[in-house]
Amino acid sequence: MLMGFLQSFWFPCYHRFSRISAWKTALFALWLLLVGMLIFNVYFIVQTNKQLPVFLKSLPTISFADGEMTAPLTKLTLAVPKTQYQIILDTTATQPPSLQTFFDDKIMLFVSKSHFYVPSVAGLQAQSIAKEWNVNLTPQWFKEKEQDIKSVLQTVFFVVSFFVMLFFFLGSFCMAAAVIFLWQGFTQKRVPLSVRLRWAVFLQGPALALFALNLFISVPLFLFAVFILFMMYSQQIYNTLPE
Repeated sequence: MLMGFLQSFWFPCYHRFSRISAWKTALFALWLLLVGMLIFNVYFIVQTNKQLPVFLKSLPTISFADGEMTAPLTKLTLAVPKTQYQIILDTTATQPPSLQTFFDDKIMLFVSKSHFYVPSVAGLQAQSIAKEWNVNLTPQWFKEKEQDIKSVLQTVFFVVSFFVMLFFFLGSFCMAAAVIFLWQGFTQKRVPLSVRLRWAVFLQGPALALFALNLFISVPLFLFAVFILFMMYSQQIYNTLPE
């Protein structure tokens, strides 16, 4: 699988990929998904170790009693370090922001007096604050529980990484397939559908490398960069296509 990944960066190898069986192609796709999850989790662990202590120091005292948040008493917005996202605590809110506001303002979590709200594909998800919660979370408490918080976050993001990489590869595969179909029209070189789909799968090798680069360095206009990557590879694949 590693050799297939390395070969996916070299244009002439795609003509050899045309003869690979469907189950080996599927196995390669699964391997890419697992590697992508590993990269995503390594990135998250690095960022957590670097940014979590800073974030915890910025937290005020947060209190819960009988299923309600009792402190802070005024609206508080907390920026998540090194991201564009924010967490909002607002005991005075009678209604949560709309789902569109969550996306527009990049709200990761909204906490009202009695509910937690998070955005999802299915819409805005609400969770009542448990009646059993009678806690006073002070800055000192956050400092003492830092390692436990890291462990919980890493467990949560391990699950999240599966969905992040799955959706990335599904979207990336569809884009790669569309670009390959486009270049077939440009070149008028007829290639079987099964071969074009295999090419789209193996193009996820370079796409994964670009995804990893974007995580650690940040690639401007990332989705456009992926599109240009597929355009370059597809052009070269068809230009080197044997007669």
